Amino acid sequence: MNNSTAVSAAPGKSNGGFTPLAIGLMTGQFIMMVVMVGGNSIFILAIIKYRKLKTINSMFVANLSLSDLILGITMSFQISFFFQPWMEHVKELCILRFQFVNLFSKAALYSLCLTVIDRFIAITYPLKYPSIMTNTKAYVLIAIMWIYALTNALVPIIFDINTWDTADLCLYELVTERKYRLYIHTEDLLLSIFLMVCYSYIYIVVRRHKRKIATENMASDRRFLQDKKLAKFSIIIAIVFTICWLPFSIIQEVQVYKFSVTGAFVGNFAVFLGISNSAINPFIYTWKNPDFRSAIKKLLRLEHLPQQTNINSVESIS
Repeated sequence: MNNSTAVSAAPGKSNGGFTPLAIGLMTGQFIMMVVMVGGNSIFILAIIKYRKLKTINSMFVANLSLSDLILGITMSFQISFFFQPWMEHVKELCILRFQFVNLFSKAALYSLCLTVIDRFIAITYPLKYPSIMTNTKAYVLIAIMWIYALTNALVPIIFDINTWDTADLCLYELVTERKYRLYIHTEDLLLSIFLMVCYSYIYIVVRRHKRKIATENMASDRRFLQDKKLAKFSIIIAIVFTICWLPFSIIQEVQVYKFSVTGAFVGNFAVFLGISNSAINPFIYTWKNPDFRSAIKKLLRLEHLPQQTNINSVESIS
């Protein structure tokens, strides 16, 4: 970084203390951190504790929740830049500030892709699904996903692919190499399109199956109803993710070709919209999936545990 032109004050910090904007940003980040860590921790504990939630689809959703949880934990690292301005002038810390967000938002997007692939197979090949998507294959896919996400995130540091030495400020657009940003955000847009296309196809298949059931007076099998419910649940998660992260991806695509201070300022707020998705997801889980909702109620002792041994909604391992 060009130290002769770099600012020495913490972001939003004036001689008299923090500006109202900085205080608002810190407060918002802290609230998001608490909700992200609390909500996603409870959700992951529910999957660990209750047997009925231990499905392959839930594994992929839990992986999404794990990435949201860790992103929430790293919010404390983001907040520390307000109090420790010297961190902006340390190359590795400055780049990690942005790569943490890249890593865990990418992990969430890849988890959604695994979810849509899982639902695509379940809806399109219902009879072959148990043999195609096994627990072992799911674990392998999740491991590959994290390796790829980590590799993408660490490239600017490990291979020194960054523009730190010529940057005037610790700003995402200034310290991250242009071609790298183009690759990262183009991939985001393409994968978002992939999600929407796949879910559109799943919707068409489900509608076709329902029409066939109605015209031929067939009994609607339990497996189809379950797959349909999980597909609708996954679609909502994917749509909300796209709404939250699409503005940031579009802004960064524009910034790659024509950088502007205004674009960078707007992008800073757009990334908070994207991060807020990690706080919203736990509420979607409990709102749209009755099994998750029942498990979380029991976990938080909000619902009286029945004395009988058979629990209809959620079966505890214990």
